[in-house]
Amino acid sequence: MHAIDTTFLIQVELREAQDHLRARAWLDRTLESDGQLFALAPQVLTEFIRGDLRFR
Repeated sequence: MHAIDTTFLIQVELREAQDHLRARAWLDRTLESDGQLFALAPQVLTEFIRGDLRFR
């Protein structure tokens, strides 16, 4: 199981983020694999929404 955190979500979303390409490639590759489970806490979603809006 992969636990997704706020920093990772912001890196995946924002092209300007330093590790955007690496994070996006990992996510795409992992999502294409069968049987991969992800955990996403409600707090992470709240932080992502607030953080992502702050960077735009």
